[in-house]
Amino acid sequence: PEQNAAKTSSCGSKASPKTPQAIWFEWYVKTPKLWEVCESRQTKSTYKQITNYMKLFLPNGFALDPTSETYSDDVMCIGQEAETNLYKFFEDHGVTRKHGSSVL
Repeated sequence: PEQNAAKTSSCGSKASPKTPQAIWFEWYVKTPKLWEVCESRQTKSTYKQITNYMKLFLPNGFALDPTSETYSDDVMCIGQEAETNLYKFFEDHGVTRKHGSSVL
């Protein structure tokens, strides 16, 4: 039961919808990794889909080195770039919802 509680509590908060950048950061930086500890298949799937969708808005691609001292900062910068491009796309297409799974 204790292990179960730890797994569910590390699946992300349901208090309020997260920005795509926050989801990006959590997917790449959070330890233990979300996909290893989260029992909610829906949460894992949503986070994975949002993260992969954001990759479409990185025209030059990206490369991350998990051993780098600046890994967290790199993830944050790349996430900001993807989110900025995503929001620009939304603005151009009249989309107003920008948080949580509504970005899909």
